Amino acid sequence: MCGDDLENGLATPADYALYADWLVNERGYKAVKLHGWMPPVPGAPDVRKDYAACAAVREAVGPDMPLMLDPHHFYSRTESMWLADKLAELDFAWIEECMEEASMSSYQWLTKGSKLNILGLESMTGEHWTRAEWVRNGAWDLVRTGVWDVVGITPSMKISNMAESFHMSCEVHGHGAGNLEVSLAISNRTCAERGLLRPFLDYEKPKEYQNRIDDEMDKDSYVHALDTLGLLPQLEGLIQYLKVPTVGIEGNARVEAATELSLATNMYVIQASHLPPNLAQDAFRVVLSDHHYWGGLKASRDLARICVIWGVGLSMHSNSHLGISLAAATPNLTYDCATHYPWQVDEVIKGGRLRFERGSLAVPDGPGLGVTLDRAALARLYQAWLDTGIRKRDDIFEMKKQQPDWEFGRPKF
Repeated sequence: MCGDDLENGLATPADYALYADWLVNERGYKAVKLHGWMPPVPGAPDVRKDYAACAAVREAVGPDMPLMLDPHHFYSRTESMWLADKLAELDFAWIEECMEEASMSSYQWLTKGSKLNILGLESMTGEHWTRAEWVRNGAWDLVRTGVWDVVGITPSMKISNMAESFHMSCEVHGHGAGNLEVSLAISNRTCAERGLLRPFLDYEKPKEYQNRIDDEMDKDSYVHALDTLGLLPQLEGLIQYLKVPTVGIEGNARVEAATELSLATNMYVIQASHLPPNLAQDAFRVVLSDHHYWGGLKASRDLARICVIWGVGLSMHSNSHLGISLAAATPNLTYDCATHYPWQVDEVIKGGRLRFERGSLAVPDGPGLGVTLDRAALARLYQAWLDTGIRKRDDIFEMKKQQPDWEFGRPKF
């Protein structure tokens, strides 16, 4: 909850108490985090008014309900210490970001002197590196992470693991699908956050662009993540196909049986011998062809004819100009084609790279493939290939060149 100056809102400590009573005793929340009043609300910030709201909420929900406060970095050292000690008397779980987080020494002073747990960092840059320095220097008692704060799930997980190494709790900041997944994946946190709740806002109502909210809460105040089967109803009618949501032909057949969506693959059906088990199990109803895998342009045309016979949808995986020519010669491409061509920086045809117009490429009207080979460009690129020494695709090696600590891991759905 967050303070305001609005009618039927959270304008007074009594409003906080009334709303907290509804959250806990009617809606079923197991914990409540408060924000105080912030600019541009008149008179904000006011440390004593914020404390009055906290005291009113504690009285309304009883002595055992976990409560927390986020004043949003508006207080001085002495105000923060006074408020932290007063909240300790109310048995609050923690206070977070009560001062500007650019000052580590201020938080060291507060953590050392306060009777209350201090939680951070929330808005400071530097991802897991900054958080590690603050832990090492004893700047707070509990660690904060979150996909919005540290730019993604991976650094959020790194922060959680780092906190666990020091036997510290790691609390996830903010709501949304990404933060929910992090909350479910880590063990050293106490709860998951759900939005900035206000009396006049219906948090449970999906936005115009949503079929449902990310973090629906059941009658027992638990939030559940959706697996692939749970996500399917939200995707139906929104996408052309769903690409390889789980592992193997058999696993994807179980997914296909549960949805009206068509599943697509460029991984499990990449040669003729894969077609019979796929058709028998009705796993993938769209094949994303790739002439590099299927053995060239003629083999890809043969695949297209098989798809016509068996009623299987056909599209194309990320391809080059050869794929463009193949697409033009394949009448039963039932879905838009994927391509890496916009990111290709060089070309081996005269006239250079083909140009996209409104998301489409015009098929060259010359004989054959419609293009003329630029043999000088081909010779230059062939020499570049010889000079690299690379003879086998190795995506892991290429990733480690950019991020040395990156490790391969299969996504779990």
